[in-house]
Amino acid sequence: MKSRKIIHSVILLILVVQLTEAATIHSNLRKLYTEKQYFDLRDALPRYSGDQSEELLFYRGAIANKFNQVRLSIDYLGQYATWAKAHHSTVFLTDCYDMLADDYLKTYQYRKAAMAYKTLLSSLRTTLNAKQIADYENSLNKSAALSAIPPQTVLFGGDSRIESFKDKIGLSNFPVEINDRKSSLPFDTGATLSVITASKAEELKLKIIKGTVNVESFTGQKVKVRLGVASQMRIANVNIHNVVFLVFDDKDLYLSPISFQINGLIGFPVITALKEITFARNGEVFIPASVRRHFEQNMCFDGFTPLIAGTFKGKRLTFSLDTGATKSDFFPPFYKSYEDEIKSNYVPQTEKIRGAGGYKEVVAYRIKNLEMTFSGKEAHFSDIKVLTEPILDNSRYFYGNVGRDLIGQFDRMTINFEFMSITFE
Repeated sequence: MKSRKIIHSVILLILVVQLTEAATIHSNLRKLYTEKQYFDLRDALPRYSGDQSEELLFYRGAIANKFNQVRLSIDYLGQYATWAKAHHSTVFLTDCYDMLADDYLKTYQYRKAAMAYKTLLSSLRTTLNAKQIADYENSLNKSAALSAIPPQTVLFGGDSRIESFKDKIGLSNFPVEINDRKSSLPFDTGATLSVITASKAEELKLKIIKGTVNVESFTGQKVKVRLGVASQMRIANVNIHNVVFLVFDDKDLYLSPISFQINGLIGFPVITALKEITFARNGEVFIPASVRRHFEQNMCFDGFTPLIAGTFKGKRLTFSLDTGATKSDFFPPFYKSYEDEIKSNYVPQTEKIRGAGGYKEVVAYRIKNLEMTFSGKEAHFSDIKVLTEPILDNSRYFYGNVGRDLIGQFDRMTINFEFMSITFE
């Protein structure tokens, strides 16, 4: 009898230890996910390949979403949503449907994206705050408006080499044909959809969809815009059909301080459809008909925002990448990680930073001659702002936003959306 009790006690102890270990594992993975440390979460998941719990299923779907394995993400997240519904669990369910909608949008399944947003607003409404409700209602309206539009398609007729020219604000503009009419527009990875002015949309004969959606203009103001569709766009030897544009009133894309009218931008859905694109210092862009294999997966997505991994003092840091930004800025996570060093070597000052609705004054440090590594290449920032407080949501999680002052240090930058890599040469 005594030996049987000992055996039961040992078994109970083993179960307690196993449950404690599982809880610790899930807690660590949850922290990486909620803090948007997607590279670390990606690296951690293979160690738990034997764990088939629903929470691990969610993380696998999330990482597939972030690293552009969209169909795999839909499979994992769909399984998680089915389990959560059957077990009346709302843990991660909001994020699950949000990423499912993102997956559907990236595969141009607009009707399914609308259904995901509708589920969020009906079944999970009590878990949402007012801003989330407004954002999801706006996303639902946009997806529903696009539901009758056929999916975007792309056809490569061979390799493409394109010459660009810089406009007044330093953006590289590239020749395009839209509905057989010639124009020129810059590429901008920071634009979640392609953008065009109302007058340009009329000139290029875009089909305007009934209704409006709310977006943020370049001045930070919330404005109502329409949706337009170009039945055909040609970029050198690449033909793209059913391209969606946000159609702004001309005044909303007019930069009055420098008297400059932005006519439009080629955004995320078109750029990613090109699969691989090389930007050269001399202004040339190369788009191969067949992509090359890249082995360092140093890029992922947060929604429609590209993220790139950099290394500083031996530590991997995550940055957002915005090819439309002239200057890079570093965010509070960078400041907090190196606070003592920054304070001892630099003097704080007030900087006026543009945010939603206007400008905000924040305390920042200007760091001189900072060295980092991206894709195995040394990068030098002669003068960079380090913000001590967040200005946008991304600035709470990522170490900074890198722009053209990084890209311009190299002869070429290649972005590969199939293998999720960015390389510099």
